[in-house]
Amino acid sequence: MLARFTQIDYDWEMAFIATAPDASGKPETLSEVRIIADPDNLVAEYSIIVCSDLKGTGLGRKLMSKMIDYRRSRGIRKLTGHVLYNNPTMFAMIGAMGFHRKLSSNNPEVFKT
Repeated sequence: MLARFTQIDYDWEMAFIATAPDASGKPETLSEVRIIADPDNLVAEYSIIVCSDLKGTGLGRKLMSKMIDYRRSRGIRKLTGHVLYNNPTMFAMIGAMGFHRKLSSNNPEVFKT
């Protein structure tokens, strides 16, 4: 699993990470966005995580915008993801970025964007 997260296959995957020095000066991960494309490189699924104390600050949106630009440059036509129904901050962000919600048929607690 560690290799999967640290050794990216750049033909199908990309990750952008926001870091800042912690109190001791060592880099600390603040946010990360990833995509993994299908074999035809037409559709990719995203995942994003932001430190709890930084949610709603615009950091996730900035990284997501960077990933959307990257996706376009690679010719990936569609970006999808799953969001828990009780995550209004994420719904607000992706809605403002033009994503559309669709109730997941597999899990009533998750929306597909």
